Amino acid sequence: MCIAGPTTTSASSSAVTERGTAALLERVLALPRPLLLAFDVDGTLSPIVDDPAAATVSVELGRALRRLAKARGVRVALITGRDVAALSKMVRVPGAYRALEHGRVVLAPGQRAGGGGPSAPQRRALSAFEHWATVHALPSGAELERKAASRAVHVRRLARRDPKRAEALLAAAATEAQRLGLHPRPGRAVLEAQVALADKGSALRKLRSLTRSRGVLFIGDDLTDLPAIAAAVQLGGLGFFVRSPERPRTPSGASASLRNTDEVAELVIQLADALA
Repeated sequence: MCIAGPTTTSASSSAVTERGTAALLERVLALPRPLLLAFDVDGTLSPIVDDPAAATVSVELGRALRRLAKARGVRVALITGRDVAALSKMVRVPGAYRALEHGRVVLAPGQRAGGGGPSAPQRRALSAFEHWATVHALPSGAELERKAASRAVHVRRLARRDPKRAEALLAAAATEAQRLGLHPRPGRAVLEAQVALADKGSALRKLRSLTRSRGVLFIGDDLTDLPAIAAAVQLGGLGFFVRSPERPRTPSGASASLRNTDEVAELVIQLADALA
């Protein structure tokens, strides 16, 4: 999971980005229709910031996503580790499909999240993990994020001043999650303890079936996105990876990579111009 927020792009960097995304744009436009355009959110549609609650998607990019969601023969999906409330605070795209909590919940456009929340034992496990984090992680400078079916320990600020301590805290958090019967999910400077396993690759396959799409594109930036990148390629589509200081190398199996969230934004805006 990535922690993200707004950014700006200078005129010169924008020109470089346009040249870098031109070939990728052509590859996406060559995919068959109906076309499913699926995106991770944190670290993909929005750049990294320290505080998860401060994350947002830029006004211009949100506008482009909404244009795409209205385009003929195009389906837009947001596949995120966030829950429905947190995603709604970041960006609203009427007409978009949503796969939440790393794919645990899949919603069609306009559909509200229903039941299926954690059971009583799972809630107790989440509470116990939160207590552990409060006692052992937060005093060291970590931060806790609460979600409907998980708790996440973020160490981005801590990692800048004490990377070894941050790494040790994430390892300890993973061990505690397993001890409590939760499922640890590592990400960029974060360890998330989930009540149930979920998979973005399975979510993408489900979305493709729901939308009856022929062409598929997925763009993501972290370990949790690799199953969806692989699924997109296996479905005959494209899986793009967004590089970052934590993940500087393009994973094997990805169709291509983008240098940063600015390039993602430029590609999405170009797609909206071409398709909407």
